[in-house]
Amino acid sequence: MTGSLWAIAGATVILAGLMSHFMTRRYGWGAAVLLPVLALAAMIGMTWQEAGLDMAGGIGLLREALLFAAPILGGAVVGILLALWRRA
Repeated sequence: MTGSLWAIAGATVILAGLMSHFMTRRYGWGAAVLLPVLALAAMIGMTWQEAGLDMAGGIGLLREALLFAAPILGGAVVGILLALWRRA
């Protein structure tokens, strides 16, 4: 089971990196970093509101969301850095 989770996380990192790389080359690094950050913020906000969590529950949700979004954010950062490095 853990092997399939590693494979999914690896594919997510690669996909996020490729999307961010091409977005950075076309629109700049601001647009490339804005997309995953806004998607994460919207997901956290909607889940927090739907579950009716208090502040402690919301902070727990935020921690879990950032933990599971780490491959996406990491791939986005790598893609942006590679695009900026290739551009220079």
